[in-house]
Amino acid sequence: MSAFLKDMIRTVFLFFSLIALSPDSSAQDWKMRKNKIEMDSLALVVRSNASDSIRARASYLLSSRLMGTDKAKSRYYLEKGKLLSGKNAFLQALYLYYQAQCYMIVDDKRASDTYEKARIALLPFNTKQAYLFQAGALSGRVLASENLDNRLYVELLIHKVLPLVEKSDDSTMIAQYNYRIATYFMLEKQYRTGAAYFKRAAKLLRGRPADFRTFLMAYLWAVSNHIAIDEFEEAREMLEELDAILWPYPSWTKGAHYYYNESLYNDNERFGKTLDALLKKWEASGHRKGDAIKRLLLSKKYDMLIEARYYELAKFFLEDMLQSKLFYADAESRKIIYDQLVKANSGLGMMDQAYYWSKAYSKLNDSIHAGRLEERLSEMEIKYRNAENQQKIIQLEAENERALLYSKNTRLVILSLVITIMLILVLAAFGFYYYRNRSKLMTTHAMLEGEERERERVARELHDGLGGMLAGVKIKLSAWGANQEVKNGNSEFNRIVSELDNSVKELRHISRNLMPESLLRFGLETALKDLCESVMTEKQYIDFQSFQIESSLPLQTQLNVYRIVQELLNNAIRHSGASHIIIQCSQNQDTFFITVEDNGSGFDAEVDAKGLGLANVKKRVDFMKGKVQVESVMGNGTTIHIELNTKHKKAPLIFK
Repeated sequence: MSAFLKDMIRTVFLFFSLIALSPDSSAQDWKMRKNKIEMDSLALVVRSNASDSIRARASYLLSSRLMGTDKAKSRYYLEKGKLLSGKNAFLQALYLYYQAQCYMIVDDKRASDTYEKARIALLPFNTKQAYLFQAGALSGRVLASENLDNRLYVELLIHKVLPLVEKSDDSTMIAQYNYRIATYFMLEKQYRTGAAYFKRAAKLLRGRPADFRTFLMAYLWAVSNHIAIDEFEEAREMLEELDAILWPYPSWTKGAHYYYNESLYNDNERFGKTLDALLKKWEASGHRKGDAIKRLLLSKKYDMLIEARYYELAKFFLEDMLQSKLFYADAESRKIIYDQLVKANSGLGMMDQAYYWSKAYSKLNDSIHAGRLEERLSEMEIKYRNAENQQKIIQLEAENERALLYSKNTRLVILSLVITIMLILVLAAFGFYYYRNRSKLMTTHAMLEGEERERERVARELHDGLGGMLAGVKIKLSAWGANQEVKNGNSEFNRIVSELDNSVKELRHISRNLMPESLLRFGLETALKDLCESVMTEKQYIDFQSFQIESSLPLQTQLNVYRIVQELLNNAIRHSGASHIIIQCSQNQDTFFITVEDNGSGFDAEVDAKGLGLANVKKRVDFMKGKVQVESVMGNGTTIHIELNTKHKKAPLIFK
């Protein structure tokens, strides 16, 4: 076969390859209906009462089908499959595999990493199905990698992926991977190597309607390989075999790729007939557009006639073509025909005719060049005028830009002034709010500090003054009773001594409440525990619970917490009539939590809160930037939750 004819074959191949990749509309409609039926069937399986493993696999397949059309549903079925997989390790590995497929659309790096995780998770399984998914994960990991090397990828397919697929005994997938490898060798012009893989793929797919398209393409590519390496007899035998296979499928026999291969193995003696048949089949298949391509094919045909020295036949067809409006209307087409007529007449020895067509060719060529020159001059004039107009436009635009810039700067200045004024107002409002709160805080602090100092003074005077006097009276009275030899049976004397003793105890209790000595000596947790134990009676049980209270809390904070708990405990004892009181104190870093719960009579929190001593509690809580929540129902007890911030600015210590 001549080099010119081979170039012709490549031209026709490029044209018809555009059509080879798409079947007709009826085939596409059938495929869409088939996919719809399959997805509906999978959805029915997912909703059925089948085992969880079957439903999980159906969910994964449905997720894969929906990946390109409905990402939300695809993700839903993927997660549903994971849920149905339970503790099944194989199905959990499949989840990673299908998850990697989802990532392929949006994130190659994540997809590659997930494919690798899926491959590792599948390694413990030695089933045929596991081998197939291992191969897919290995191939997907490389395909999704950022630096994909085609040569290394094909080596991976041949040496690692294909052996795994062959272990699965799935002829369809074996054929698919063979077809993928063969395509690479075809594009790299390693035709002999690629032909073997194409043949193997076609052989495995033959007789499988579901994979008919892949089978057909593998067969046609195998024929192309044979022709590329001048094995025309092998190509002819494969085409005859393919013609018999395609006879029941008329829609596929219209494929332009098939016509291309049908024409390739014909030698020079049959090329004219082949191209005519090719054009007729092209028109019969419904492709009426593309007159320029038709002109190209016809002109190439007569080039081939002249190349084969069929001068008279070429001259006859060329003169006939001049009568066609298709070619005569196009100067370039007439120029090509004139040139071909020069060659045909020269070949026939008709030099006068050759000279005539040569002059016609030169005249037409000069006319075309003159027209082009005139077009270029017109274009230059238009460009010059456009340049002038463009210059005027640029000047106008510059003036407009200056005006816009001035207007913009004016607006910016006004906006800056407005923003500055607003900022000053905001800062002034913030400063007023800040100083008002600071003043309020300082007032509260001073009031609390004065209250604590007064408590300390009263407690000291009661303990050291009145307490000492009562203790002395008791001692003297006891001594007098001993001197007077008062009998034990004198109940009046004993009652007086007992009341005096109780008075001393009550005085000490009041003194301790005013200033808890244990808080200063042993800390908050011990002081609260002592407080609960001191007021607990047989009829009222108090359960104190503490969790992670830090001993490093500032003394002022400890004292505020103590006073809050003391006030809440007194309220519960005096007003609730509770038999069981629970006090919980805990700390989490800079937050202190207090919960007081009783089983008493309860109260209306909206109405009675101010009259039950909660005002003092809220005052201290506000001082510590905390929150109070009261939950109480008449007859069902009361629960008070308090949250305090221990990180607020430390107040000066009242006590040393």
